[in-house]
Amino acid sequence: MTNIRILIVEDEYVIAESLQAMLEKKGYTVCGSEASGEGAIQKAGEEMPDMVLMDIMLKGDMDGIEAAERIRARFGIPIIYLTAFSDGDILERAKVTEPFGYLLKPFEDRELFANIEMTIYKAKMEEELLKAKKLESVGILAGGIAHDYNNLLTVILGYISMAKEMASKSDDLFNYLAEAEKASLRAKDLTHQLITLSKGGEPVKRTGSVVKLIKESANLALAGTNVACEFHIPDDLWSVSFDEAQMRHVINSIIMNADQAMPEGGIIKIRAENFRVDAGKGKQVFSLQDGKYVRISVEDKGIGISKENLSLIFDPYFSTRERGGQRGMGLGLAVAYSVVRQHKGHITAESEIGIGTTFHIYLPAFEKKVSKEKAVRKTSGPVVGKKKILVMDDEKIVRDFLKQVLSRMGWEIECAREGDEAVSLYRSAKESDAPFDAVILDLTVQGGMGGRETLYHLKEIDPDVRAIISSGYSDDPIMANFREYGFRGAVPKPSTLKDLNDTLCNVLMND
Repeated sequence: MTNIRILIVEDEYVIAESLQAMLEKKGYTVCGSEASGEGAIQKAGEEMPDMVLMDIMLKGDMDGIEAAERIRARFGIPIIYLTAFSDGDILERAKVTEPFGYLLKPFEDRELFANIEMTIYKAKMEEELLKAKKLESVGILAGGIAHDYNNLLTVILGYISMAKEMASKSDDLFNYLAEAEKASLRAKDLTHQLITLSKGGEPVKRTGSVVKLIKESANLALAGTNVACEFHIPDDLWSVSFDEAQMRHVINSIIMNADQAMPEGGIIKIRAENFRVDAGKGKQVFSLQDGKYVRISVEDKGIGISKENLSLIFDPYFSTRERGGQRGMGLGLAVAYSVVRQHKGHITAESEIGIGTTFHIYLPAFEKKVSKEKAVRKTSGPVVGKKKILVMDDEKIVRDFLKQVLSRMGWEIECAREGDEAVSLYRSAKESDAPFDAVILDLTVQGGMGGRETLYHLKEIDPDVRAIISSGYSDDPIMANFREYGFRGAVPKPSTLKDLNDTLCNVLMND
């Protein structure tokens, strides 16, 4: 029961003292005792307790119901009423304040403790549901924006790359273009975070140890800082099923927050351990089912986070730091929270001002045998002869760009806006004995047939069609496991011209 802080509001001194002794004996912390409604409001704002035990009839101008209403409105703190009154008018007034419990005096100890435990659970459920709604609303917006943004970045990054190839490396113009390219790639990283908040950011998992990922991510995040890591990880740590790119972001975000909390430098302790959730034996973690988990803990000795801010740190765009660039945008921990939830895990934080902060990440342990990764074949030389490529994309600027840049690379290009048009062009080309050698299909098409369905119809025409999937949703399972869906290659948006050309060469030479 530790860390549960309770404010008692009771104008009978003997009852208040008895309640405090009862609660402290059970392991709760009583952070104050007030006898008036005005005093209760002030104390609640100062201490920010986890809940308030509120007597309804208080001395002074304000009764307990009015005080509870103001405390809930200002601070969102759960209320449990303790009262000797049960008449209809009082109950109707009390209901409006949405209390978490209503106990009639005299009550037994077990009734009070049961109400407290239910209040803790209900308050956490409300908090989790509110976070989920915020993430869902931001995610829906972010997904659409990021998809369109990646289409624009594809064109911007592509034309910058083309201009760089035409500029002399000794010319200032080349350096200006190189800086513009770096900025575009940083923008690409931002869209990746937005997509992770959206439904397009579903994890593409592999099973294995997270030890290497933890150490590499932490050391990379702290490179060039005055903060070091101290690792405590057992050799027998269980395997987990995780998306490597997404989990790197989680570790990186938490380490960067720890680093920024210690401006004078210091040590961050990172622990990983096998952990069993077993409610029957008192080992439970909110929102997690019983079972095996790997718990990753990141502890700093920094400035700490206030109690009022601690409940907000996973909210999108919340930050206590100055805004500007990527620093202080408030996306990092929101994305981390979303990623861990999508991995069927849980993330929590505990902190004290002047003492430091500890984050705990719980990931389900995975007990199946880990399969070895297959080696990816690379091209061994240029493709011989001019090849005919069909490009399907619903954005005209993307089609125009790809036609121009791929034609400059020596490919013969035709374009389609959506799936039906692509199927028609492919069929006509095959029937005229001038077939396409490969197709590049956009995964998501507004108002038309997308890449996956289009490939199904292309295979009816040509079972050996060489198809490449392209999408602004780089985390979509089809992008990571394209072969399982019948594709020969994948090109995320935005990609460099070299990556695009290499993918075409791989598909045409190795398949």
